[in-house]
Amino acid sequence: MELPKKNKFLALLLILFLEIFTSPSIFFAKEKFDSLISKKEKRIIEYKNELSGTVNFPETMKLFYKGKKDDFLVFYDWNRHEAYYIYRRNKFDYEAEEKVVSLIEGCAYEISGKFSGMIISVKKGEEKINPFPKFIRNGEFLSLEEKKNKENIPVFIFQSFRTMELDELIY
Repeated sequence: MELPKKNKFLALLLILFLEIFTSPSIFFAKEKFDSLISKKEKRIIEYKNELSGTVNFPETMKLFYKGKKDDFLVFYDWNRHEAYYIYRRNKFDYEAEEKVVSLIEGCAYEISGKFSGMIISVKKGEEKINPFPKFIRNGEFLSLEEKKNKENIPVFIFQSFRTMELDELIY
């Protein structure tokens, strides 16, 4: 016994409706996928605020890759605050260049590196004296206030990176 065309269409529509709206994954999903780096992950400014005489920047951070700038790899967090990683000695260091050739702009990475110092931004009164930012090594007259200043950029000695990979399926 065959159903009329109208009944077939209604039966198909009913099955489709039940399939879509009774799927538990739609209503009970843990959270919406934003990126490989969670929005709850610490930001650079939060690491700066936690600094003290004994506490320094962590060895590893989860950041997005921005690109190369001179001898630095530039990474940023969700707030677009940057961290620089020194990856080569000079522009002729081809071995160091080969290590980072697979980095892709905008991708998330877990980067490890040792804190080296800060690039200090120019203060408003000093613009006429020295318009260029200066690099101060960790321990060389680098005060805690300068480390915590949100305008200053932390600099690390690059050690390695790991590409962030998704552990679950997106549907």
